[in-house]
Amino acid sequence: MPEKIEPSTATMSEIGGTMALATLKVFLGFA
Repeated sequence: MPEKIEPSTATMSEIGGTMALATLKVFLGFA
């Protein structure tokens, strides 16, 4: 992380990004 971010914010952002990528992979995989 380039900047110091609150654990909660960093966690939410990381989880959100991971879920988004997983969703895209699922859609592409079943498309």
